[in-house]
Amino acid sequence: MKKFGRNCHLTRPVCQSLNNSCENNGLCIPTDDRINVTDFVCLCKENFYGKRCENQITNGISIELNEDMTQQVSILFIHYIKAFDHSEHHQVTELKKIKYGENRIEIRVKEQFHLLFIELLKQNYYLIIKQETFQKLNYIQMKLSSNQRCVSIDKLMNSYTYLHRVKYYPYLCRQNKELMCFYDETYM
Repeated sequence: MKKFGRNCHLTRPVCQSLNNSCENNGLCIPTDDRINVTDFVCLCKENFYGKRCENQITNGISIELNEDMTQQVSILFIHYIKAFDHSEHHQVTELKKIKYGENRIEIRVKEQFHLLFIELLKQNYYLIIKQETFQKLNYIQMKLSSNQRCVSIDKLMNSYTYLHRVKYYPYLCRQNKELMCFYDETYM
């Protein structure tokens, strides 16, 4: 298997040596020997990551989607957001495919975050987890419901100008106690 080339006759010792092999059944791919003869990249199996696939992801979230959601969409975006007091927030987005005939997705969490959103269709955001401090998740099971859907700021404040909207963001939360979240496409 560890051969390459037009007729699979060439070998690369970098992937065959014990020092450079990928762990946990990761696939070793040598880099171009014109760049570096001893360099390689590991393609890790699901639930593993790292230079040699040496780290296992133990934090996970299992989310059950209702049937209407799975009929409308086959992929979704997962948005992890780290919020900072005195600097710009950091967002990482991951693409996840929903397997045909299934209504459950498994998310393996690699990074710490404050907010976790799922975007099903364009601008259909759902708040999954909100936490002020980073916490170890272990494994969480949940069912996605319509009350977790974030409302567009355009629907809440359509008559306000852009600057007035930003000014009154805190007012929205105080006025609507049942409002779990809202989004402004300008900042997503």
